[in-house]
Amino acid sequence: MKTTFIPNIISVLLLCCACQTNVLTPETTQSTQRQQQEMSPVVLSFSSIQDFQNTLLKISNEIEQGGSPSFLKQQNPNFISYAETIMADENSTSALYSEVIGSILNPEGEVIIGDYILKLCDYGILYSFKDNVDILRKLSLSSISELNISKISNFPIYNDIDSEELDAMYEVPECGNVYFYDIYRILDSEIHASEQPILKMGWSEPSGVHFVTDYQAVGPFLESNYTIPNASDQKNKFSGGKVANDTKIYRRVVLGYKESGVKTKTMKKKGLVWQKFNCNNTSAITDLYIHELNWQAINHSGWLDINTTSYSGRSYVIATKVTDTPMNVNMSNEALINECNDAIAWAKSKGLNISNVDGVRHIYRYDTRNTKVRIKDKIVSEYSDKVNAFYNLEPVGTLSSTKSALGNLVINNMNYNVYKVSMYGYSEYESEKKGARVQYLRTR
Repeated sequence: MKTTFIPNIISVLLLCCACQTNVLTPETTQSTQRQQQEMSPVVLSFSSIQDFQNTLLKISNEIEQGGSPSFLKQQNPNFISYAETIMADENSTSALYSEVIGSILNPEGEVIIGDYILKLCDYGILYSFKDNVDILRKLSLSSISELNISKISNFPIYNDIDSEELDAMYEVPECGNVYFYDIYRILDSEIHASEQPILKMGWSEPSGVHFVTDYQAVGPFLESNYTIPNASDQKNKFSGGKVANDTKIYRRVVLGYKESGVKTKTMKKKGLVWQKFNCNNTSAITDLYIHELNWQAINHSGWLDINTTSYSGRSYVIATKVTDTPMNVNMSNEALINECNDAIAWAKSKGLNISNVDGVRHIYRYDTRNTKVRIKDKIVSEYSDKVNAFYNLEPVGTLSSTKSALGNLVINNMNYNVYKVSMYGYSEYESEKKGARVQYLRTR
């Protein structure tokens, strides 16, 4: 990873239209070139998409541990990010929400990957060869309705792109080698979520919270980029209208990097401007159940093993138990913690050095197709200006496990799907608690 200066060619660039070939007037002087470089934002440059993805994962881990991507500053001292400028501006209309992705973009929303450049704009992401940066900057000032776009069946910049990302990818034919990614799903008119009380199941309920936005979703909802509340619904206002909770439950996918979670902050109105301030904020991922498929019959009863299970996007330490009854899919977090503690005591009796278990797996011996895992609730509450809770577990995928010292259980490439999860955020101001929530149940 390195930094690159991309000049903003103003007076010397003749653009008859956004997509015409760049035409330069006679050579600029060295003085003019130096001035252009000083005006130009530093752009991070990655050698490959793999390098890009690995850096995002490293940033994600640092932020989730409560830190910041300090290594970026150490390696690139002149770099200023989109996250610390545009996303930090209280009046920004940016709907990116991912501080991880924002950390590698410059204030212009740009990053170089190999021979290509990515440019974030208000309505999505534009891609092209890095020499076409001025074309992308011109297009970014347009609206999505002004783009002449068409769907594509393959994306030459990233051969390993999955169907989810490809479904939202378009080309701009009149520009040549320019692509548009509908990251915010502006062109997707399908409604995946509802405010109707359709889920008649037990859920963890935070005490005294009024969820101004309270969505219940089923089916494939988690399998696409989403933002709840949507970008235009910014505030859950407290009494008096001068203070508001601003929660965003989101999922973002960019070149194979996938991030989801809850971002919560509290805003106070000063004149015409909303500004965040320190308050009691909470972001949470609760009631998480994973349905694991393709299990075979196991001739055992009781605790079987404890090992790390890696799902697509997330890993957990799981205690496995073979049971005579199906898992209770309304299990409270307190009951789960008791089960985890019981599993730890069992493991120690077997000579294992186990101090933490993230969840339990119940293999129903009479119908192994009904195997489910319950993960501990993740509730992050802080007195601060914002609180993040990363989710990042992919809604469908494959899982595998490590081999413990007991060696009773090893899993390789088994399929799973998220069966149930609740994601919410809220602010506590004076005597009120207000926020937003999504409750999801897979129905197929």
